[in-house]
Amino acid sequence: MNIVNKLIKLFMSPMRYAKRCGVKFGEDCWFSTKNWSTEPYLIEIGSHVRICGNTTFYTHGGISTIRKYYNVPKLDRFGKIKVGDYTFIGENCIINPGVTIGKCCIVGGECRN
Repeated sequence: MNIVNKLIKLFMSPMRYAKRCGVKFGEDCWFSTKNWSTEPYLIEIGSHVRICGNTTFYTHGGISTIRKYYNVPKLDRFGKIKVGDYTFIGENCIINPGVTIGKCCIVGGECRN
């Protein structure tokens, strides 16, 4: 990431940053995170969704131990993330590849002091 992109991420609002990255989302959403995957175009978020700070989305990875166990160095996992309408995702959540969160869900977060 070059210096210009770092400055954009630092100063742009989370909503504008998500749109700039390519995250697809519906109307009346509110995000407090800027931790989108390196493939943000694989993330689809419905309408009326709230996502709290430090929530992180991963659209790839998570199988490095399986890769080592089976000795398949090029094995990788990619997957879309879908979040349904009227959903709340709490602070410090980690959303992994291939996850679908349904409509009207609450995903609890972790508070860190």
